[in-house]
Amino acid sequence: MELVKSQSTAISHGKTLWKNATKSLLKTKKIQEGYTNLDMGSLSEVLLHSLQEEWERKTSFMKECPLFGQWLPRELKAVGATATVCEFPENNANEKRDLKKCEQKEIIFLVIRKLEKGDCFGFGEKLPDTSVISEKQVELLSIPTVQLIRHGSDRFLPDARTNEMTKYPTLKEAFMNYKTKQDWESYKEQIRDNILRKKYS
Repeated sequence: MELVKSQSTAISHGKTLWKNATKSLLKTKKIQEGYTNLDMGSLSEVLLHSLQEEWERKTSFMKECPLFGQWLPRELKAVGATATVCEFPENNANEKRDLKKCEQKEIIFLVIRKLEKGDCFGFGEKLPDTSVISEKQVELLSIPTVQLIRHGSDRFLPDARTNEMTKYPTLKEAFMNYKTKQDWESYKEQIRDNILRKKYS
């Protein structure tokens, strides 16, 4: 399902944005020397090319998500216009304090759910403090909840939320998974110590 079927589709959208940006760009052109050799036609072409790339990225996101499989092109286009592509670099743990010579840092993550390509999360939730823990660089498409309500069916948001919640473990299951992992690590450490004790005794 295509959001941008042709270059003209992106151009018509780009021209709308261009009208709102013309005044500020003209001021910038006069002030910044870097713009003096770039005419308005070339600048418009750069803007439209950037918009086209952004549309293609959003389209690929929605194509890979099963939740949008039954949506009409006009609905996808309306939602895509307000969506934002977010990029998260490879994450590194921030040091809370400097480690002493006798200390060693150990990072422990309790895996609640592993997100795959095309998965969704955060339906109708406020997630200002949410972190994405990734092995490599990750890209997300952030869609305002109001747009899902406005352009989706009456049951889209409740059904989507219910469907996604079934993929998460309960608190008891999450605790048992953590306890099982800790018991397994403790068992391996005990076996290793027993082997070393027998070897050097």
